[in-house]
Amino acid sequence: MKTGTQSNSSSSSVTVQLVSNSGLVVLLIALIFGIWINITPVVVFLSIFFTSICIAKLWSRYSLSNVSYERLLGENRTFPGEKVQLTITVSNNKLLPLAWLDINDNLPTKLPIANTENDRLIKGSLETSIALSGYKRAIWQYQVTCNKRGYYTFGPASLYSGDIFGFYPRNTIQQETDHLIVYPRLFPITNYILQPRQPLGDLKASYRIFHDPTRPIGIREYNPGDPFNHIHWKATARHQQLQVKEFEPSTTLQCIIWLAIDSFANTDDRDNNEQFEWAISTVASIANYLTENDFPLGLFTNTSLFQGGSYIKTLPGTSLEHMISMLEVLAKITLKPLFPLEDMISEQKVSLPWGSTLIFVASTVSEELSAALEDLKMSRHQVILLKIGDTPIQANHHSYSIYKINTFGDITKPEASLALEKLL
Repeated sequence: MKTGTQSNSSSSSVTVQLVSNSGLVVLLIALIFGIWINITPVVVFLSIFFTSICIAKLWSRYSLSNVSYERLLGENRTFPGEKVQLTITVSNNKLLPLAWLDINDNLPTKLPIANTENDRLIKGSLETSIALSGYKRAIWQYQVTCNKRGYYTFGPASLYSGDIFGFYPRNTIQQETDHLIVYPRLFPITNYILQPRQPLGDLKASYRIFHDPTRPIGIREYNPGDPFNHIHWKATARHQQLQVKEFEPSTTLQCIIWLAIDSFANTDDRDNNEQFEWAISTVASIANYLTENDFPLGLFTNTSLFQGGSYIKTLPGTSLEHMISMLEVLAKITLKPLFPLEDMISEQKVSLPWGSTLIFVASTVSEELSAALEDLKMSRHQVILLKIGDTPIQANHHSYSIYKINTFGDITKPEASLALEKLL
């Protein structure tokens, strides 16, 4: 084996030296000398050689011209357990054939990708070689198994080709990339501990505390503390006394889910990743349930989607597009906290809507985080903690509600569901 490798390496080295600039100069001198002294075999051989070199250089120069590489994903967004078709198409859109073409396309390492023809599994990189005649194309089809939440990048791809002899290889990089978003798995909530109108606490107020400024129902006299933008100036001019607009009351309270990224960073790596993924699915499942029941919902978490970015803050909304946006955020989140969640709470608590329901999803609950939750509870917010894992809460006393997350059935099976067990 070693002897064959050395022989091939030696032959390749000689070929490279011959077609290099210095090698060509030497051969050109030999050709001139052969013509001068009339050595016909040398002249014929070197003439054929230089003709081949010229053809090789021209072939190499135009080998990758009008060659297109297309990568097409059947879906750009999907859920765990689904399969997405990946189609690769290479077209040679010119008369000059491709004597050889090597393709190297970067693929996600965490997603199993198999060739649909031979079931050959590909991980990390698609490497293939082909020859294409003029105006021909080749198509490969693969199946991507989306078994894990995440944001995945396909590409860039590198194409290598050249002349028929392989003297002058060329390469180009196709910078275009494709992205696949695998949303977190959504679990149904089957055992409603509370009433359907109160899935995680008193999300609907039993008394009138808010006014909807889009639905005025009349005017009344001004009372100290009324907002100045509610003053009805025309009615004030008629009555010669301040009058304000009266609005129809609204009892819908806003709900915000807080994901404590830092609470999953203090456990064993394997348990850490499993609990973190479970937390992501819990947030997505709760968000889906609340959205289906028309509760305005937001998402706060102490991490960033890209390096140097600020923490994630999605304000409450009820639309389908809003829910999809939150699912995309949850698909991209990684276990890289920017700072403790209690610091984020301290910064955001002054801007939280009065009386809103705050749902926290965490694993390890420190005394500092528990104190921050108590402070929010004292500020007239409905505070609920969804606990992931069996790590005990460090605080001795708490007045906020705590639920432990359980599942019915094997979580890998489609029929698995989410259960909330209330703790004392």
